[in-house]
Amino acid sequence: LVVTKCNSMCLVLDNGSFDIKIGAGETRRSKKRGRTQLNEEEEQASKPTPRVFPNLVCKHKSRTSSTSGGLVMGSEIYRIQSAELGAMQFKRPCEKGFMVDTDAQRYVWDYILGSEMEWTLDNVHRTTAIITAPYFTPKPLLREWNELLFELMEFEHATVLPAPYLCLKDGCSKSPTLANSETCIVVDSGFAGTTIVPFVTGSPMMSAIKRVAVGGKVMTNYLKEIISFRHYNMLEEDHLVNHIKDSTCFVSQNFAADMKRIRANPAALTAFYRLPTNEDNVGQLIKNFTQADRDYQLMPLAQERIVATELLFRPSDVGFKQMGIPEAIIAAISHESISPDLRPILLENILLCGGNVKLRGFIKRLNMELNSLVDENDKFAPEVKAKVTRDDPALSVWHGGNALLNDPEVSNLLVSRRDWDESGMSACSLSGIKEF
Repeated sequence: LVVTKCNSMCLVLDNGSFDIKIGAGETRRSKKRGRTQLNEEEEQASKPTPRVFPNLVCKHKSRTSSTSGGLVMGSEIYRIQSAELGAMQFKRPCEKGFMVDTDAQRYVWDYILGSEMEWTLDNVHRTTAIITAPYFTPKPLLREWNELLFELMEFEHATVLPAPYLCLKDGCSKSPTLANSETCIVVDSGFAGTTIVPFVTGSPMMSAIKRVAVGGKVMTNYLKEIISFRHYNMLEEDHLVNHIKDSTCFVSQNFAADMKRIRANPAALTAFYRLPTNEDNVGQLIKNFTQADRDYQLMPLAQERIVATELLFRPSDVGFKQMGIPEAIIAAISHESISPDLRPILLENILLCGGNVKLRGFIKRLNMELNSLVDENDKFAPEVKAKVTRDDPALSVWHGGNALLNDPEVSNLLVSRRDWDESGMSACSLSGIKEF
């Protein structure tokens, strides 16, 4: 057993700003114990998979929920009817990727572990946990993270690691070539923003890390403004507009040409979104328009489908004085701390993770722009082909945490509750958890 400090349960928790990906991890010993009599199909079905919950606390002004204090969390949020969403107050524990509300985060974790996953306190207190936090987390916030893990949740062993590092581990588990070199670029594009991290032999090049402050939240807010101006006032409908973005928006491969097409023929890219009724939680995209759909309130969307996602590549369109994701990747690779001899290797190994990567057309557009930015006169420059390690890129980080459980390195990263009680943050520094 690689996780020598763990004598019971393992938990991997990707604490995203929008969603939490959580599930019981699996070590080699548990594999041998649980799969000795399974055939190939049963073994595939028994592989650990995470569950996804909103990282969100809701409070209804007029009714109480099954949770204490009238709070609504976890899968309960998906059961809120559209008519009641306007009366809900929303609170996210994380802002710009950083956990800023320890109490709200604890409520969410307690509810998911207890009510959704049916873990007992004894299970939690005997658990080894791998949890994510962003690079460059300020030391006071990192201390709050560890206080939450060891003093409030009381995990037996825990470590806090950046999501791009776990994405690298997932890539290594899928590619023997990458596992040998551990040299790549990880692009983590999620709700709070996009982080680009170059790794050389498994170590992040800290001075070369780039961050683009455009993610799912910025795109949703921009889409709210456009829809409110063109159609209906949705400035307070974050939940609904986010669903509209996920179900109808895509990344244009030629933004200027598509805008010309829409101006010449608005129906060229128009899609209809059926707004929710009082009993629904969200609406839905109408793919095959029928006469029966006319009984519902429909919202036509054309340029709205591409202008929000264009911000990932052109943040200056809404006043952000920053590079887009392709330019930020090239800037990270070109940093003086990275040897020019390593740059072709990094360009050939770009791993993508995060919810924005699931946008239709994102990977194709990113590869196209990266290849156009690579110096055409450099005969050694390879063709850039960014890739994902999972069908769902939002789950890559969780699977990387699960892979880390079977890596000898994990024993040097884990901190025990006893060490925390005796040494506090100094125990975390000695175990490899630093102010990343």
